[in-house]
Amino acid sequence: MTEAAQAVARVLTDRFNRAEREVLLRELGVSPEDVILRADTAGEQAWAIVAYFEHRARLDDLAAAVRHARPGALAAASTAPPTPAPAP
Repeated sequence: MTEAAQAVARVLTDRFNRAEREVLLRELGVSPEDVILRADTAGEQAWAIVAYFEHRARLDDLAAAVRHARPGALAAASTAPPTPAPAP
């Protein structure tokens, strides 16, 4: 995963609750059920969201939405230690 993907996942995990992650997905035109159906923890949900957007070459869209919802959070997350992706 890229540093940008790690930062987005970290912010989604630490600064958004489940309902806020679902609203963010809906605002981006994505059904939460299509992305985080099998994810139980905040970290698993965050990585499922990041993987979904990376696979569709839309990580920039997700990062922009995160920046809009939590100004400054991505910059702070970029300097923090990496959040490990959940095991498959």
